[in-house]
Amino acid sequence: MATSEEKFKKLLAAYEDEVQRKQHKMGKKVDPRDQAEPNYLSGYCPFLRGGQQVVWAPSFDVIGTYEAATCTWRWGWSDDTLSVKVRSRIDAVRKQGMQWGIDALVNDSFVLASEDQAWEISVVAVAVASADGLFRHVDGGVTRFLALYDAPVPSRSSASMIPAIPRSTGAGSVPPAVAGGSQSLRRSGSHAAIVTGTPAPAAVAAVPEAEPSATTRAELGAALYQAVPPNQLGWLGAVALEARVVPPQGPLGAVQVDLKITLHASNGAEMPISPTPAVHDAVVAALHRARDRSATFQTIQARLELTPQGWVTTVQLAS
Repeated sequence: MATSEEKFKKLLAAYEDEVQRKQHKMGKKVDPRDQAEPNYLSGYCPFLRGGQQVVWAPSFDVIGTYEAATCTWRWGWSDDTLSVKVRSRIDAVRKQGMQWGIDALVNDSFVLASEDQAWEISVVAVAVASADGLFRHVDGGVTRFLALYDAPVPSRSSASMIPAIPRSTGAGSVPPAVAGGSQSLRRSGSHAAIVTGTPAPAAVAAVPEAEPSATTRAELGAALYQAVPPNQLGWLGAVALEARVVPPQGPLGAVQVDLKITLHASNGAEMPISPTPAVHDAVVAALHRARDRSATFQTIQARLELTPQGWVTTVQLAS
């Protein structure tokens, strides 16, 4: 007969991919730079961009609290200092753990070897409690793992929810759009498209395109154009982007990238440009789209160039 620990490891193995997909989906709503401000009384966790704009405001339950000094884990459902609003749904984990005979899901608190085990417990909890995402929140030396839900807090009307404001698409001059046909999915590739006439948003295909898709080229081209300072647009020849994925330090599955943007002037001069949030968002979106289609890339190179035929955006993805 399998031991309690063996049963837990089997659960973790069974749920890891499912929770990873949820984290990728959550990554489309927020990014590591957004500031999370969970309200432990209302049960909602607004994510703020730039300290002001609410980009997502899910409800949440506290999965558990990890004390680094003692390596102690305490389940949220057993923490009487928390409001019932932020621990009622996670109680489903305890009930299920009793049926399965898994001590780690039933005992109120216990000592862990490291915080990595707190992550593993939280992954299982997110799956069992049917949450939509996992978030690690540090507040005053206390580390809490939160199960995020798109649905409202139980027993509260939808009218009382804090609305999530869509991401800003930015303002300013109209950037060049990019159109193009689909290509077969490859581990690395280089696709280019030429646009003439009035810029228009890229069409959304009924069947997802392989990456780099028309959507990726359009978003990256537009973001690179907007990143150029207005006083330098008159002598813009090309803009080159190099992006590299770095190990995540935020939520499980979050994507972080190093960005380098170079302006190539029409007179041959080169100068660096500071990456903008729009460029970062476009890169992260491309990486998530690729992952959703079972392809993982570590680097992105993009070039927006002004030619006699119009703007050309070339994108290369590589492992």
